[in-house]
Amino acid sequence: MLKKRLLILILFGITAYVSAQNPGGIGNFVLWSKDMADDKAQAKEADLINFHKTLKMDDQNPYKEMGLTKLCKISLFMVFATDTKEVGKIQTGKGEITVNDDGVMGFNRKLEYKHTHGLPFFISYLTSFKRKRDIKNQDPKIIFGNKNDKSSGAKIAEVLIYDRVLSNDERKQVESYLSIKYGISLPVESDYLFSIGQTVFSGTKNKTFNHRVTAIGRDDKGGLYQKQSKNVEDPLSLTIGIDKIYPLNIESKSSLTDNSVLFWSDNNDDLDFVDNTNVYSLLKRKWRLQTKGISNRELEIRIKPDNIKNYNPNVLHYLIVQPDGSEDFEKGSSYKLPLYLDKEGLLYTTFIFDKDESGTDCIALGQAYDSPLSEGRNKGGVSINPNPVLAGSAFKINLNGSINEIKIYNEGGYLLKTIALASDAKEVYETLNTPGIYNLKFEGKNIQETISLIVVR
Repeated sequence: MLKKRLLILILFGITAYVSAQNPGGIGNFVLWSKDMADDKAQAKEADLINFHKTLKMDDQNPYKEMGLTKLCKISLFMVFATDTKEVGKIQTGKGEITVNDDGVMGFNRKLEYKHTHGLPFFISYLTSFKRKRDIKNQDPKIIFGNKNDKSSGAKIAEVLIYDRVLSNDERKQVESYLSIKYGISLPVESDYLFSIGQTVFSGTKNKTFNHRVTAIGRDDKGGLYQKQSKNVEDPLSLTIGIDKIYPLNIESKSSLTDNSVLFWSDNNDDLDFVDNTNVYSLLKRKWRLQTKGISNRELEIRIKPDNIKNYNPNVLHYLIVQPDGSEDFEKGSSYKLPLYLDKEGLLYTTFIFDKDESGTDCIALGQAYDSPLSEGRNKGGVSINPNPVLAGSAFKINLNGSINEIKIYNEGGYLLKTIALASDAKEVYETLNTPGIYNLKFEGKNIQETISLIVVR
């Protein structure tokens, strides 16, 4: 009997937890459709929106409809990406509302928005039409695609419908939830709210850093658990994840506590490296990271550098961190970490965010003036190929026949391995399994050279 009571209590607890989740904390919706893609569908990166699967309206899936109750008022929220004209329509029982690539039209009222040319975005459309007459034989439903036409190619991530006009604060909470989840910033100087109505980021208080606002965070009551994120409008695709970045958000094994959040936003400066120190130049664009409840955590960061005007892939790059949250990266408190280049051309590293638990760090990118990559691939007839090399893959060391010893050091100067060679050795193959920067010191008769090797994952 006791076991039965415990089982009932456990099931009640699970049901209560699930039922307590509402988008942005706003309940009484008539439709909340998320995770719309088939669970078995292959996750192609091009079909994802911020690490979430989408319903792709393609030749295999050109049409979908979902039933609704009859509507007299509506608050419609929808996240999608499209390059085509018609995305979908809602039959309310009193008329149609059409969602296109440039606006929402219904009941002689049009909400226009800027065409994003395939970039994901979301719409908020609120209106009342209770005085309209019912249309005979019009079943209330939402329709994506067209039965009689070719597929639209639209990607639908999430749809929310309420049978009432939400208040301004309620709308802000739903929009904040969608913005954080899908990496779609609200207008500049907007506030971001959690389900309890708490402002977790103020655009007006962050006047310098209020562009491309992006976040990860957890809000159980608001149905949000975003562990990694990037902004859909960021030309550098700056991506941050807790511990590690996974192909899908749902695959992340990391955890966050409820009502915790980490925001980052940039100063909207140029994507251009400028002289800074005698070691590296500094990117004009910088980012400020701010948190509530996420401190002393390891973050993985990835950057697509191709859109930086004077990016040089043949030199070393650094993540510069200023723990006091200021833009002064010449202060003694700042430090730099090497950025590694992966096989897809992305720069990446990990770092401990908010070590001093002040709640704020500022980060920037540094580019070395000179580096082992530009000057040390071939010295004294000695070379390494390939360089960079993938972790776990073999690299070839070409020798000149006069080297008798190779010493491999890590970036901290610790000797990892000594390789003794025959005096006439012409080549040797080695493998390093951990990403990083290594120094290979060659010693022989009348020769002593050092070449740096970058190992990427």
